[in-house]
Amino acid sequence: MERIEDRSKALSYIGIEIADALKSIPTLIEELEINVIEETSVVGVIPEEKQEVQYTEETTFEAKPSLWERIKNSKFIKAVKAITKIRIVLDYSDALPEGRGEK
Repeated sequence: MERIEDRSKALSYIGIEIADALKSIPTLIEELEINVIEETSVVGVIPEEKQEVQYTEETTFEAKPSLWERIKNSKFIKAVKAITKIRIVLDYSDALPEGRGEK
């Protein structure tokens, strides 16, 4: 019984030490607050250019191509387009006589 109690006490002490160590790790929110504080001007307002850049970064996103665009840009369709652009010209002007009786 004493060994089980000793083990549980040791584990609880280890858990407390781990919790204390985790408290000292900075979180992402704290880092963002530090960056915002460093970038602010003397008055305490973020410059307009940085606000605009931040706004565009927050509001824009990469749109996935539609199904039709994916089909159009597929390798198979590109190959078919390349094949249909090939023109074959046959020039047999010297092969047959004109038929006017000339030799």
